Amino acid sequence: MSSNGLTETTLRGTAIGLMVVTTAMVFARAILRSDQKKSIQWDEIWLVVGYMLFMAITGVYINKTSLLFRLLAVEEGRLAPYPSVSKDGFDAQKTFFFTSPGLWLTLWSIKFSLLAFYKRIMVGVKLYLTLWWVVLGYCVLTLMLSIMLHITACGSSPSSWFVENGCGADNVRKSLISFWEGFAVDLSTDLMIMLLPIGIIRNLQIPLARKIQIGGLFALGIFVIIASIVRVIQVGATTGASNTTPSLTWLALWSIIESSVAIMVGCGPGLYRKAKAVYSNTPVHAYNSRGYIKTIADKRPETKGNADDEYGFPMKTMSIDIAARVSRGDSEEELVGQETNGKIRVTRSVIVSYKSE
Repeated sequence: MSSNGLTETTLRGTAIGLMVVTTAMVFARAILRSDQKKSIQWDEIWLVVGYMLFMAITGVYINKTSLLFRLLAVEEGRLAPYPSVSKDGFDAQKTFFFTSPGLWLTLWSIKFSLLAFYKRIMVGVKLYLTLWWVVLGYCVLTLMLSIMLHITACGSSPSSWFVENGCGADNVRKSLISFWEGFAVDLSTDLMIMLLPIGIIRNLQIPLARKIQIGGLFALGIFVIIASIVRVIQVGATTGASNTTPSLTWLALWSIIESSVAIMVGCGPGLYRKAKAVYSNTPVHAYNSRGYIKTIADKRPETKGNADDEYGFPMKTMSIDIAARVSRGDSEEELVGQETNGKIRVTRSVIVSYKSE
C-alpha cells in the first residue's frame, strides 16, 4: 500500500468497474436509439469517439498500474531502487505524454457531443446560434492550448518526452502550469455549455415541471465539474515541499473517474427520451407544435424518430421571439387555433406575428 492510501488493487478495480459501467451506459444508449430510423447524428459520433478514447486510455492505465506503484514505492523509500527503475521511469514518462492529452480529448469529445445536440434545438434562433459558435470556438482554442502546454512541459519540443530523464526538476513549473490550466479551461467550458441552453428552456411553451426536467438534464454536467474539482484537490494534495509534482497514481485514478462520468452525462439526452416515454404519467407528444395541450382532433399518428420531438424535447414549441405583439385585448391563446381576419405565420422556431387587416 502507498503512503497516500491508494492501492494497486483499488486503482485497477476502479478502472475495470468504470469500464463496465460506462460500456453498459453507451450500449443502452445505442439500443434505445435503434428504434429511430434516421441517420447517425454528430452528437452520437462525438459520443462514440469519447467512449473509444476512454476505453483506450483506461486500458493503458490498467496495463501500467504495477509499474506506477513500483515507481511510487521507490520514491517513498518503501522499495529499494532496482536495476530497471530508470527504464520504468522512462516508460511512465512516455505513457503520460499520451494519457494526459487523451483525457482532454475524451472530455472535449463529450463537450462537442453536447454542443452538436444543442445546435439542433437552436435552429432558427440567431442569437443562440451566435452564442453557440462563440462557445464552440472557445472550446476548440482551449483544447489546443491545453495540449500544447502539456506536450511542451518537458521542453520546447515534444521530443523531450522521449528522452530518458527528459522531464526533470527543471520542468516542474511547466508541468504545474499545464495541470492547473487544464483544470481551469475544463471547468470554464463545462459552465459555458451548461448555461448555453438556459434561455431556450425558459422560453419553451411547456409546463414548468417539464422545464425543470429538461433543465435538470442539461445540469447533469455539474457531476463532471464535481469530479474535476475532486481530481485537482486530491491530486494537488499529493504535492508538498518534498514532492512538487502531482502523484501519477492519483492522477490516473481521477482521470479515469472524470472521463467516465463525462461519457455517462453525454448519454443523458438519449436516455432521457426513453425514460420520459416509459415513466411519464402523460402521453408522449401531449403538446402540439404551438406548445398547447392537444385536443382530440389534434392527435394524429406519430412516426418514430420524429425530428420535431428530438430526444423528447418539443422542438416546435420554442417561441423564442414574437415578431409582432398582438393587439391589446387578444391573447396568444385566443389567436391560436381560431379563424381570424389576420395571418399567423409559424416557422421552425415558432415566430408568431399577427397582422390585422
